[in-house]
Amino acid sequence: MATYLVERYAPATADRGDAVDRVARLAAEARRAGTPVRYLWSARLATDETWLCLFEAPDAGTVADLNRRAAFPFDRITPVDLVRGASGGPDEAQQEDDR
Repeated sequence: MATYLVERYAPATADRGDAVDRVARLAAEARRAGTPVRYLWSARLATDETWLCLFEAPDAGTVADLNRRAAFPFDRITPVDLVRGASGGPDEAQQEDDR
């Protein structure tokens, strides 16, 4: 699977917690139903109107469809290469919880 970064632009005051929860839940449901997609994380740039979300999926269309189903508007989806430092990366226990 490839990794995709989803960019969203919304006022810094906008609360996207519900949408993040929805997209994470729908990704888990899709995975259990056989669609190879994983929601990894979201971040809001504190000094900007930018939200970033990371997914693993076979293609950008799968990520776009998932975000549309979650009613979580986005501006761009870009394939990315993750670069991990010597410590490895995200907590493996958390990744196991997501499966």
